[in-house]
Amino acid sequence: MPKSIQHKINYSYQFTICTLVTNLTEYMEMVNSFIDGGFTESICEYIYVDNTKGNSYDAYSGFNNCLHQAQGKYIIFCHQDVLLKHHNYQTLHLRIQQMDAIDPQWAILANAGSVNLKYKITHVTMGDGKEQLEQDLPLKIQSIDENFFLVKSSANLSFSSDLKGFHMYGTDLVFIANILGYTAWAIDFNLIHKSPGKVDQSFYFAKSAFIKKYSKAYKNRFIRTTITSLYVSGISAFNKLGNTKLVLFLARTWYKLSTKKQDYLGKA
Repeated sequence: MPKSIQHKINYSYQFTICTLVTNLTEYMEMVNSFIDGGFTESICEYIYVDNTKGNSYDAYSGFNNCLHQAQGKYIIFCHQDVLLKHHNYQTLHLRIQQMDAIDPQWAILANAGSVNLKYKITHVTMGDGKEQLEQDLPLKIQSIDENFFLVKSSANLSFSSDLKGFHMYGTDLVFIANILGYTAWAIDFNLIHKSPGKVDQSFYFAKSAFIKKYSKAYKNRFIRTTITSLYVSGISAFNKLGNTKLVLFLARTWYKLSTKKQDYLGKA
């Protein structure tokens, strides 16, 4: 029997907490610190990507599975080497309420990231006890650090399927959210991150793949729908020029002379 969609979704949990795990002992230390901080199993589900016997999943594919399987209203992604000490469930719940009032279009909250090329935001206590605390929060950000971030389930986000590895996936998710009309924010949620992270050759490979993917995704382009033709660019002057009748006519002529439909056929 057909039925209309429901305006309110009933979630099984308040939070889903998802982690890539290579060390179960360290992971359980993290889980217990969250439970002690009020993220009890009555209101939270804990799911993890099991990489204890090798990399069964990378971050993109593993966390996409988490997004699809999570039953929480909010999904927390965090490293196995973080510990709750300074803030707790009530703190995070309050931060979410504050962000709902400030910007209902938020989709991602994090404790570290960057506003732009000048301002890097860090709100974390390191494993040696050194605090790196940002005074001006919340701040809208363009990238996030993956040690801890939270995603609103109703935003229906997804990590890229054409990127791989264990780096840049947080920033990839911010890009996806921005394209869909959502925002990301750094908030006042301080926890202990035991390790500073590692930059190796795999990081630079992931960075290059990220640049290549979004250079293609954000490229200037002419588009034809069944009703109209248009030009899209990230530069406003190009948008104005590209959508003039003369330029659209010249572009259609160029496509007519230089391409054929067979170039776009799927091939087995």
